[in-house]
Amino acid sequence: MAMVIPDACGSDKFPELQGNSHSKERFIKWFHSYVDPIYNMISFYYGKKDDTPEMDGETTYCLRCSLFHEAKLELGEKARVDEFVIDSTRSGMGFISQSGTDLRWNGKEYAKVRYIYVRAYPLIQFIVEGAENYLREKTRACPQ
Repeated sequence: MAMVIPDACGSDKFPELQGNSHSKERFIKWFHSYVDPIYNMISFYYGKKDDTPEMDGETTYCLRCSLFHEAKLELGEKARVDEFVIDSTRSGMGFISQSGTDLRWNGKEYAKVRYIYVRAYPLIQFIVEGAENYLREKTRACPQ
């Protein structure tokens, strides 16, 4: 259900991006504005230096769509994600515990499959914290 938060908050924050045709743009823009800064601050504090890719707004939107629609989205040649695996362990920092490429048989031939193990707890925590920051910001902007 946490994947609904960037949709709802993004719709409110960016009223000019209404409608299904702007869903992806709105999601990514809100994620970049409210979740990325939290993750970047934590990464800087702990000195994250590993080579795992980051769970940016575009990849998180792909995860959201795969959860909601059981669809695989083409994110471009470099960022294509074929399979998400939810890692429910609480250990580790960051949204991704492992990523890579496997060769898998698709019935006709071996094909490369890019997979990402997503740490659910930090991702949900940072999305919720981003929403709290957005709501605080919005509350301060509204006169009482």
